[in-house]
Amino acid sequence: GKRAIDRKCEQTYSEAQDSYKSFEGERTSAQNALETSSAKSSAAFSALQKALSSKTDSSPVLCSVGKNESIEANRAHIHTLSGKQQSLASLSAALLDSEKASNASEEKALAEEEISAAKAALPALSQSSQSEIKSRISNLEDEIGNPSPSLAQIKDAMLALEGSLKGAGIGN
Repeated sequence: GKRAIDRKCEQTYSEAQDSYKSFEGERTSAQNALETSSAKSSAAFSALQKALSSKTDSSPVLCSVGKNESIEANRAHIHTLSGKQQSLASLSAALLDSEKASNASEEKALAEEEISAAKAALPALSQSSQSEIKSRISNLEDEIGNPSPSLAQIKDAMLALEGSLKGAGIGN
């Protein structure tokens, strides 16, 4: 009886402490995500900011208070913290997604400028350069038009187009 309850209480207390440590870790990384974010005007940013500003006031309850009460309190504490931790993790992930989206739209704008410049240069080029560059343009347009555009692929297609333009003596 009593020894088992003592052990259970110590164990639950220690789990509650671990749970607090891991919540604090998640909190720190969410805080960093917030500080380094390039999407400060996004809804995801303000949602994460709001979640971080809400207080986590409860801390693990020592077993000296009353064994059964402590066990219950610490179980509730663990449950609350793990919920908050999951919520911070998914809010951080959402912030990352909205950064990617805004980076992709900047990249698309650059790509579109490059396409216009390349199209303007076409008439001055030889037939073989023209067809190579037209195919590079079309690849880049495909990447931009992709419903879920990949930043890396847009960049690669842009580099390929730049390379062909340089090869044809255009650009620097």
